[in-house]
Amino acid sequence: MIIHTTISGFTQDHGSWHGVLELTEKLREKHCEGVRSRVHYYRWDENWAAIAEYYWSLSEKYHTQPLIAIYAYSWGAGHGAMRLTEQLRKRGLRVRLMVLADPVYRNVWCLWRSMRNWNLPWFGEPIIRVPDYVDEVFSFHQVQNRPSGHKLLPESRTGGPTIHPPVLLTANHQYMDNAGEFHAKCLEQASRLCREARTKEIK
Repeated sequence: MIIHTTISGFTQDHGSWHGVLELTEKLREKHCEGVRSRVHYYRWDENWAAIAEYYWSLSEKYHTQPLIAIYAYSWGAGHGAMRLTEQLRKRGLRVRLMVLADPVYRNVWCLWRSMRNWNLPWFGEPIIRVPDYVDEVFSFHQVQNRPSGHKLLPESRTGGPTIHPPVLLTANHQYMDNAGEFHAKCLEQASRLCREARTKEIK
């Protein structure tokens, strides 16, 4: 089983069309196969414990360890994707890969830090810690305006996810979820997961 999860940014939801919904439909067109391969869309601030419980229940129902991929933008990438992974870890479920567009750090006590990449005395630099239950991370960043993607580092100093070097795009933050390069990487990695799943089935 493959579970493709898309997560949108701060101002986005089902009410107006945006790049993450567009990506969700592209994934559904190519990779939605009923029970075997499913696609879910969420906002950045969902009840991640409930969603992780749903994924765990699916794994129990179908007696399988699902391949989980997360494709996310802005606070959906820097906050939502990380919170979902933390909840999945509690249930023994790994995230096979993430593809992130301009992931933005979020601290509930210092929201102004989301708008800056400064390395300040006492505060340090805003850093997004990727949980160890993620295998691999791809990311796209921009420096045209604020907010702009923050640094991604593994949660622990040993092991942890493979974090590929970020790809710099020439686009404002508000358009990063529509970036063709981001969508292409998501679809490429989704196809890769399909091949992995078929290989597991053959074995």
